[in-house]
Amino acid sequence: MTLKIVKPGLATSIQDLGRPGYFHLGIPEGGAMDRLALRAANMLVGNPEDAACLEAVFMGPEITFTADASVAITGGSMPIKLDGEEKAGWTTFTAKAGQTLSFGFLTGGARIYIAVSGGIATEPALGSRSNNRSSRLSAASGSGASAKVSISFGSSISLDTACDALTTAVTSICWTMSPGLPAAMPSSATCNRGKSR
Repeated sequence: MTLKIVKPGLATSIQDLGRPGYFHLGIPEGGAMDRLALRAANMLVGNPEDAACLEAVFMGPEITFTADASVAITGGSMPIKLDGEEKAGWTTFTAKAGQTLSFGFLTGGARIYIAVSGGIATEPALGSRSNNRSSRLSAASGSGASAKVSISFGSSISLDTACDALTTAVTSICWTMSPGLPAAMPSSATCNRGKSR
């Protein structure tokens, strides 16, 4: 399964949480600039928090899906469109095979993070898929997500599975911060699966 990069945007790259432990060799850790946004995007689609996403700076890319996928976009404020229909950020939606994801002009922040179910599945370099120009490390054999390039992503999962994973993660975080909370989240706090609550 692949994402076809129709237009790359201004500076779109593959990023995860970086490659720590190599600074003594002159290789910086790198990774996403906004780690919270990357983690949140991954949680929304049921990926591990450190899975690779697309990081777009100032201008979003245009992407066509070759297979169904759950998608989440976090970070800065930028209009999100799927085949022209506006979608919300910081939530999960489904992109069908053949649909195209595009973006309007940035209205706040600087970077957005595009997570797809299964994560970006390029070959890791030193344990990370992050693009890093200064060390010339790139999981995609280039400086970033270039036009006309197809990027592989992992096996798609259902929206229900993504929502269950997010609810479990949120429960775990809340329990860690406040041990007196109930072990299960109330139904009103679970992920919105297209139903109004």
